Amino acid sequence: MNRLVRYFIDRSFQVNLLSAFVIIAGLVSLFNMKRDLVPQWKINQVTISATLSGASPAQVEDFVTFPIEEAIQNFAGIDKITSTSSEGSTNVKVSVKDELTDNEINDLYQNIKASVENIRSELPQDVENLNIVNEKLTSFWFSSLSVLNFDNEKATHRLWLKNLGDELRKIPGIVKVTDRSSKADILIQLNQKAMARYRLTSRDIQESLGKKFRPLPVGSLEKGESTIAVQITHGLRSLEGLKELIIKGNCGGTRIRLKDVADVRFEIPKKKYKQFTNGVASVGVTLFKDLETDTLDTKVEVQKVLEKLNASAPDQLSAKITDDGPAYIERQLNVLKNNALMGVVLVVLVLLAFLGLKTSLMTTFGLPLAYFATFIVLGAMGMKIDIISVVGMILILGILVDDAIIVSEQYMQYLEKGHPPKEAALMAVRKTFVPILGTVLTTAVAFSPILMAKDGLSQFLE
Repeated sequence: MNRLVRYFIDRSFQVNLLSAFVIIAGLVSLFNMKRDLVPQWKINQVTISATLSGASPAQVEDFVTFPIEEAIQNFAGIDKITSTSSEGSTNVKVSVKDELTDNEINDLYQNIKASVENIRSELPQDVENLNIVNEKLTSFWFSSLSVLNFDNEKATHRLWLKNLGDELRKIPGIVKVTDRSSKADILIQLNQKAMARYRLTSRDIQESLGKKFRPLPVGSLEKGESTIAVQITHGLRSLEGLKELIIKGNCGGTRIRLKDVADVRFEIPKKKYKQFTNGVASVGVTLFKDLETDTLDTKVEVQKVLEKLNASAPDQLSAKITDDGPAYIERQLNVLKNNALMGVVLVVLVLLAFLGLKTSLMTTFGLPLAYFATFIVLGAMGMKIDIISVVGMILILGILVDDAIIVSEQYMQYLEKGHPPKEAALMAVRKTFVPILGTVLTTAVAFSPILMAKDGLSQFLE
């Protein structure tokens, strides 16, 4: 240690050059780092879901849930299995052990999927929508909005809300936009007299509607090692098109359409609750973003879209941010900036009063240097500036300030005793190295359980 300290004390040019490199590299890393609300972490879970129409919870448990659990329970790597059997559906959650790597989790998922597929023939024939999903976190809550003066009964309001969602989805980084408005349902009210006249039953109507909306497979494409299925879907483009759906016909050209035997219309279901924002009727909109886009840059784009749409909104409609996710990271960054500036000012003033201008400035220079080095490490590790990393930098600021003052004060004591500056610097480092190392190690030991633990919370905090 003495040789290393002596090496840098005797070579001021190399020290200045290294400091300049740390500053430049730190600035480059800082400007290239993404800012996000929370750090990225993974969800170690496989979900199995299925439906069995008309079955009671007990029947779903006996004939669907239990066979699935029995088929997958012996795989290595499973932490626990929890299931929920409700009327007509089941949901089985397989929690994976935290120490498994991504490849091991993927292998376990493939084994679970194969096992469930193997017992497919043993399940009731009416089981539908059997899905096995390897849960992965691809999006995160971004912010919540309220659309003020919204009336769900007005078509212009519903159209403006839809346009708002479409414009927000166009913003890079926004992957999902949901709202809590009541969606218009298609009401098909059968005319019993007309159906009797044409000798039709409700089953005929159901089969015709099923054929209308059933996907039509047309083949597959080979892309590398993957096979992509191609199918044509028949979406509902207009209510008039649905009314013209042919239910029955003959060779003579006679066709019976849906509108001949039923009243087809849109109907808004009544809401069981009402939402108000600042005493004004409103509807909530929730935004989700991906894990890569810069949060603060995305916020700027969202605000631009809201300003544009609010300016042209009908009937005093306006979208207002009510729960601002990016504001949390903004506040933490401001706290870090203000605390760092306050720390620099205090160190300069204290050391200036007792140790002189030159010593105070050189000691203070170590604070930004330490932070620039931190940005280099964070950038090299692929980490972002988020709530956890910012809080960590805020916590360590006090240690940096205290250590800087201790070393400087010891250095000045040796100067006052008549030692040359270089010798005084070496002696100050020797005397304070162990106490400062102990301070750093104490902090590291206090947080080491987070690094050693492998649960979901530790992954979040890491």
